[in-house]
Amino acid sequence: MPPPPTDAPWNTMPLDAPERSRVSVPVSVRIVEAIAELDGIDPLDLEPGLDTVIDTDALDHLVRHDGVSFTLEFTYGIHHVIVTEDAIHVDGTVSKPLD
Repeated sequence: MPPPPTDAPWNTMPLDAPERSRVSVPVSVRIVEAIAELDGIDPLDLEPGLDTVIDTDALDHLVRHDGVSFTLEFTYGIHHVIVTEDAIHVDGTVSKPLD
């Protein structure tokens, strides 16, 4: 199979790949964006990095699998984060639906 075009998003996978991405932006990035929005800061200014509290590669991998039902909870600083197959919840609010 030829490599994807250079202008394709980095996480694009061919349709015949064993796993297909359900979300165009990795869930770990969407969590950072949601927390930064609540804190009123730029996502790039969020410290410490999310990868200090959770394996972001494993999280992104889990969400990419269609049909997998899951609930993952963790604490990031003062924030309680719940990730399900449908959405990201930060501090009890649905911050980012996963579609």
